[in-house]
Amino acid sequence: MLEEIKVEQQQKMYGFNEGYQVFGGMTPVAYKTFHLAFKGAVPEYSPHDLRHSYASFLANRKVDVFVLKSLMHPDNVQETINTYDHLYKEKKHEAISFLNE
Repeated sequence: MLEEIKVEQQQKMYGFNEGYQVFGGMTPVAYKTFHLAFKGAVPEYSPHDLRHSYASFLANRKVDVFVLKSLMHPDNVQETINTYDHLYKEKKHEAISFLNE
């Protein structure tokens, strides 16, 4: 869907380049404006859903929780751990398996 929006914007906007924001142009728009544009494009989802999808995508690819925290910008790493802990089960099993060596 984002690729379709990108192609559409490339056709509509003279000088479009990779520096453009999905919603807004060269500078990000205000959150309220972004939220309205996002809901207009994909009414069944919220920007917060996109945020969780991004974090889950990274966690499922074994991105370290401290790196994930720095990308997500929550108040603290504990908030990241509490939210995405369930996605790190495989890493927990790997850590425990070291005791069997």
